[in-house]
Amino acid sequence: MEGDRKPLVLANSPGNQDQGQFSPDGHWVAYTSNETGVSEIYVIPFPPNPGGGKWMVSRGGGVQARWRRDGRELFYISPDWKMMAVDVTTSPTFQAGTPHPQFDTDMVDTGIRTGPISWDIAPDGKRFLIVSPDSTGVSSLNVVLNWRPAPQK
Repeated sequence: MEGDRKPLVLANSPGNQDQGQFSPDGHWVAYTSNETGVSEIYVIPFPPNPGGGKWMVSRGGGVQARWRRDGRELFYISPDWKMMAVDVTTSPTFQAGTPHPQFDTDMVDTGIRTGPISWDIAPDGKRFLIVSPDSTGVSSLNVVLNWRPAPQK
């Protein structure tokens, strides 16, 4: 928000690039691109630099990337709706491990796989909030406000 406020191009390759997510330290951007004909997850440095590099993190497709809050893992959704995880190192350079499935998401299929991200990860990296259909197939999200825990006995 300071200094030169000109817009800059982060990713300029054929196809669509969307769903960008900054790493917790702000030095990397994970995003979805279909430049190969299949939506995949890529990571690039931020701010971009001419020799900065680009890494494909997913294998066999992926959308909706999110960083674990400590920046040591990336999560994304595979084409068969599995939550995938990839161990990453961001310093001194970016390195990604092999993606491995975590669980089936039963996520709401909006028909737009590169649309809005419909899940998030808790700060501890152990719990997920996923918008899923209920038993009737209807999507819903319940938000409880002003709740109080049960009294301790």
